[in-house]
Amino acid sequence: CLHAETQRKRDTRAQFFTYFSKEALQCVLSKLRKMNSGPSTVPDDTAALAALGGSSTSSTSSSDAENGPETCYVLSLEGGVIAKKADDIDQHQDGTDAENDEESGTIAPSIVSSVMTKEELHDASGFSIVCWMVFLADMSRGVVFPTLWPLIQSMGGTEIDLGYSVAAFSVGRAACAPVFGRGSVKYGYTNILLLSAAILVIGSFLYAQAPLIGRPGFVVFTQTLLGVGSGTLGVSRAYTAEVTAQRARTTYLAWLSAVQYFGFSVTPLLGSAMTVFFEDGNRVVGRGFFLLNEFTAPGYFLSILSALTIGLLGTYFKDRRRAKAGGPKSKKRASVEQVAATKTFLGISTHTACILGCM
Repeated sequence: CLHAETQRKRDTRAQFFTYFSKEALQCVLSKLRKMNSGPSTVPDDTAALAALGGSSTSSTSSSDAENGPETCYVLSLEGGVIAKKADDIDQHQDGTDAENDEESGTIAPSIVSSVMTKEELHDASGFSIVCWMVFLADMSRGVVFPTLWPLIQSMGGTEIDLGYSVAAFSVGRAACAPVFGRGSVKYGYTNILLLSAAILVIGSFLYAQAPLIGRPGFVVFTQTLLGVGSGTLGVSRAYTAEVTAQRARTTYLAWLSAVQYFGFSVTPLLGSAMTVFFEDGNRVVGRGFFLLNEFTAPGYFLSILSALTIGLLGTYFKDRRRAKAGGPKSKKRASVEQVAATKTFLGISTHTACILGCM
């Protein structure tokens, strides 16, 4: 139990819990059970944790008159969702309203980690898979760069066709990013990441067939598909924000960005290595419609990695429940939505205008 002196400010309580382990919090629960004279109101759930800001249980010592009451409050963890008292817990940093929690009626486990434990990452395996997805998405652009221009030249294409091919990837990525973001809220992270990985499988496999088709326009089409399959960067960042404690969130988002840039800037070395491997023509494999050379190897390589990614998502990735809004909105959230919905002179909302402007 904490002395009332530590309850002077919310940030003081949060700072205390920042360095409080789960074991210590469970010890608090144990002491509370012993101190209760009547029927225990402390949950017996082993996953239960103690947190200031609720109103479930209180105990008063004999020294209350001299030092003030010693009070401890309990909230129960049930399957990753904590009992409603979001406005007290989520204000641990800056005193702002608990926007997300007021809307959903739940508290994300990352918030509990921020306030109550030393944990910084709630789902390490999920974050690792998301980092791999980001790396793979930018690899799909980087690994084909060394052979993209020679491929278009072999088809009789020009620099204009090369420009279309490079731009097609970015256009596909930008166009589908808002769709994937909204879909992750409606259908969950797993379904959207699986969809993007499946599109990468199809796009990379079709790219490997470009030498057989022999048309620069087909390369532009496959690059567009690869861009669409790589449009989950916003989804990946949203997932990272959910599984990390607020005090460490910037660090993990920085790691995510580092993985993204590494995938784009370093993986062209793989494409160059494939070119060197097949340049003498002795290692080229051609059987019927199957052709493996410096132009097709990056496509087949990406399709295999994307297929393995689907297996990782289906086996090790744990989806996170995205609760729908059901409660009153905070003043801050309401004001943000009001500005976003304001019509511009173009006849579209401010939010839509900003999205189109960024694109």
